[in-house]
Amino acid sequence: MRFSTLATLFAFMAGALAQSWNCDKSEGYCIEGDNISRLRCTSQRPCRVQGNGCRPVDTNNDGRFDAANCS
Repeated sequence: MRFSTLATLFAFMAGALAQSWNCDKSEGYCIEGDNISRLRCTSQRPCRVQGNGCRPVDTNNDGRFDAANCS
């Protein structure tokens, strides 16, 4: 019983961390998962290919993601 409980908890945690960020080229935004969060792409790293990955960044050093480096 203990093993299955731990395995289930691990699976839920892994799923939560697996959310990915993807480019939306039509709007120039990076979208997390199913449109949970949206961040504008930086001018240095704009969205070039629809669906490519992005990396959230903190451009003003306030501890919160406010833009994304897209590809």
